[in-house]
Amino acid sequence: MAVNEREIVLDMFLSLKDGKLGHIVLKDTLDNYLYLDKTSRGFITRLYEGTVEKKIFLEFVINSFSKTPVRKLKPVIRILMETAVYQIFFMDRVPDSAAINEAVKLTKKRGLAGLSGFVNGVLRNIVRNKENIALPDKDKEYIRYLEVKYSMPKEIIEHFIEEYGKVQTEEILETYEKKQPIVARVNGTRLTREELVKQLTEEEVKVSTDTVFPKSLKILELDSLNFLESFENGDFIIQDESSQFIGKIAELPLNAKVLDICAAPGGKTLLMAEKPEVEKVTACDISERKTGLIEENINRLGIKKVVVKVNDATVFNKEFEEGFDLVICDLPCSGLGVIGRKRDIKYNITKNKIKELAELQRNILENARKYVKKGGYLIFSTCTMSKLENEENYKFISGFTGFSPVDFSDKIKDSVARYKAGDRLISEAEKGYIRLLPGELGTDGFFISEFMREE
Repeated sequence: MAVNEREIVLDMFLSLKDGKLGHIVLKDTLDNYLYLDKTSRGFITRLYEGTVEKKIFLEFVINSFSKTPVRKLKPVIRILMETAVYQIFFMDRVPDSAAINEAVKLTKKRGLAGLSGFVNGVLRNIVRNKENIALPDKDKEYIRYLEVKYSMPKEIIEHFIEEYGKVQTEEILETYEKKQPIVARVNGTRLTREELVKQLTEEEVKVSTDTVFPKSLKILELDSLNFLESFENGDFIIQDESSQFIGKIAELPLNAKVLDICAAPGGKTLLMAEKPEVEKVTACDISERKTGLIEENINRLGIKKVVVKVNDATVFNKEFEEGFDLVICDLPCSGLGVIGRKRDIKYNITKNKIKELAELQRNILENARKYVKKGGYLIFSTCTMSKLENEENYKFISGFTGFSPVDFSDKIKDSVARYKAGDRLISEAEKGYIRLLPGELGTDGFFISEFMREE
């Protein structure tokens, strides 16, 4: 039975409710259609992710030609028109006529034949005029111009300008537009990076070793992890290099006990468990679903020394008190640093949401500090670039009795020296933190700080 890729994408968008995240919908869909060929799966991924990413631009275009505003269109019509306009503007191999005709066919198939003429007319008008569509005037409507050009909500743009200025804001937005490679970290207990590169090459996967760390590689093109024997065998884990800095800076005595307090899906836990000086890692998260992700990765990679527990980090756990040489707090955050990978995040972030998250983070940090042994260390990190969630939390931890920032500049010098941002990162590391902006090192946006609890 033939599969209609556009209809699959329509159903994916219609399933986005009850807080379900878009990148989860994509993963689940690709898992359900493993039997499709690479071209079909690639089309589904491109059309879905692209429509999510460019939603504001697509709505701007449709509103320029439709008498009915996008917000008043029936969900099926809105989605069909947005996906069609994405094909028209961004999928060169798709004829404009095909994008229009398929949208009209699906309009009729979904019982909305009365609106097929509207869909056809608006889309044909857009095609006739697509070379003449102008963005808002950059000089007169600067925020609106950025909002439409980069399909980034106004509130996030204003937030970035306030914290980073106009020039750096545009650089960040440009980085989000670029295709983000998947980063793999080799399972150091099984093989070397060179051996993994050889395996992936034999599996017809394109890779690059232009990375920050010697145990990482970038997967440039990939249909699905499910098709890779090397992944199923546990030869690598997907982990961006930004979070791998935690392994680079961690202070660990012999026979160290480590607590990873918000650990899912387990990348940092496994990074620590590979270190010979570590005796045990306790990996926690708030639900069995999340701890299940950790256990899945632990079992796949065959890593020992890990104990997994369901634990609410916002509630003090007496069992953990002063029990660990290192406590890792990679906390729930707004995710501004990973918008380039998870396109839907940007539509759910507000200033109020950031404030709420900062309060949650401080609640967790208040508990986490009590789990650190005297002479032990606390690492705090997020995958965002909000100062309220990062630098302000750094100051908050600095106010804890007995805790002081650790200068880890010597540990990262070799890793960041060849990058434009290297000098800034080394200077920050001397103060006990680093702030990675998206793309600066070819990584996601990230913030890491390290503190020691004095004897």
